[in-house]
Amino acid sequence: MSVGEGKAQLSTKLTLEEVDRLREVLERKSAELLAPGRYELLRAKLDDSLVVVYRTGRAVYHSSLVELIESVLIPPPGIEVGSDEAGKGEVSGPIVVAAVALDPSSAVRLRALGLVESKSISKREIPRVAMLVREFALSSAVRVVTPNEFKTLWSRGNLNALLAQWHLEVLQAVLDEVENVHMVVVDSFDSGELEASLKSIVPKGTRLVVEPKADERYVSVAAASILARVERDKALKEGFNQRKWLS
Repeated sequence: MSVGEGKAQLSTKLTLEEVDRLREVLERKSAELLAPGRYELLRAKLDDSLVVVYRTGRAVYHSSLVELIESVLIPPPGIEVGSDEAGKGEVSGPIVVAAVALDPSSAVRLRALGLVESKSISKREIPRVAMLVREFALSSAVRVVTPNEFKTLWSRGNLNALLAQWHLEVLQAVLDEVENVHMVVVDSFDSGELEASLKSIVPKGTRLVVEPKADERYVSVAAASILARVERDKALKEGFNQRKWLS
């Protein structure tokens, strides 16, 4: 639902604690708290800018409120490195795996500027968000696996083993450039095989998380998902959409 006409809008997802923090900040700033709609937790107007938070946690707000939204977001406890892939379930085109490192301040800034899991971002918005990820990331790496390369590698291993290797490559590239990493997070596809592979490169004292739908909980994985998706879209425009994986 639009928060108003003629002004740029952004969207992100808030936790319940962040919604409470937002309400407190708005009250301190003497914002006008409006009656929320049926599916809304909060609706408020500050000067001529509007923010609406839905029961799903999704917040929609005018871009003039970016700093205010950023101020209520809870940063991760340290540098986070995440990886994700795009194209795994498709019948054509490349598989793209990406990894991104974010420090706490960059993580909250990206969230305030509209970074959420890639499935919730429109195709039109993906390039803009990807550009922001590249701007704020401490480091990033992308691995594009063309259909022809996949056909060659497929004969020598199963898909999960190949995916584990590609995640390993991009994560290693990022970890080589970033120190004092607090956490490495990977969107899970085969936690057992992947964790065994990753333990060889994750620095001592760094937490390793491998879980499904990690892009919905960890900003670094959401950022990696965006880069993977934008690079895959770019490859499709260059003609890879005409090449079938296993034909």
